[in-house]
Amino acid sequence: MKNYLSNKFYYLRHITKLDKIMTLLAIFFPCVSFLLRGKIFTAVICLILQITLIGWIPAAIWAVVSLQNSRADRRNTRLIKAIRNK
Repeated sequence: MKNYLSNKFYYLRHITKLDKIMTLLAIFFPCVSFLLRGKIFTAVICLILQITLIGWIPAAIWAVVSLQNSRADRRNTRLIKAIRNK
């Protein structure tokens, strides 16, 4: 049981400072978060959305979810490469 829990929370223990900074950036400056990841068109759409105060919350949620998805994609790519190399 202990091994299962340690594997389940492995990712939570290995969040780097850069990940924390990017998450805070995605919350407070969503369009900058997209720009730093090279998604220029998405950043422009996000900026238009966050110009209004009401649109700031959906833009921040969108940026955080997009950031989490890109991290998951990178993690999955590394896992697939590791499996293929075995």
